[in-house]
Amino acid sequence: MKAKSIDEAKSIAKSQSLETKFKDEAVYIVYCNKTEYFYVDTNSLLRNWE
Repeated sequence: MKAKSIDEAKSIAKSQSLETKFKDEAVYIVYCNKTEYFYVDTNSLLRNWE
């Protein structure tokens, strides 16, 4: 999921971390300088290669 602001990304990460399918997984917020978006994902390296 992507968000334009850090506050929006934090709220997405919080709601995603409360879901049962992500119970034992870490949720990462990654910032991309190229697109200027914050990405919320369970795999932190996924967005670094785009």
